[in-house]
Amino acid sequence: MQRLNLGSVVAVREVVIDGEKTYLGIAGGGSVGAAVAYPGGRPNTGDYVVQAASATVGAIVGSAVEELATRKLGQEITVQLDNGNTVVIIQEAEDGYFREGDRVQVHSGNGIASVHIAMN
Repeated sequence: MQRLNLGSVVAVREVVIDGEKTYLGIAGGGSVGAAVAYPGGRPNTGDYVVQAASATVGAIVGSAVEELATRKLGQEITVQLDNGNTVVIIQEAEDGYFREGDRVQVHSGNGIASVHIAMN
């Protein structure tokens, strides 16, 4: 079930929504780091240490690159609902930017909420 509340935007602030850090970035970066450090031929013990260190650095870099690539611009939108409650929602700005005074609908349910321009 979803709830729908009507209200007015009372404050807006631009924010950056953190990107994702998944196993894909860690594993991909680690694999690339290990492959770059692979000596070829018959490796000695020191080569394994270098390869392990390179894999670790690669995993850290891969995770950071993934997080940067998936960051998004968003807004922190404070809405005064018609029932007197005030809610704050952070969401991507893909549907346009909200401004103070905008009349909006707040959809909520299952732990998720979003703000949309109210239809007249």
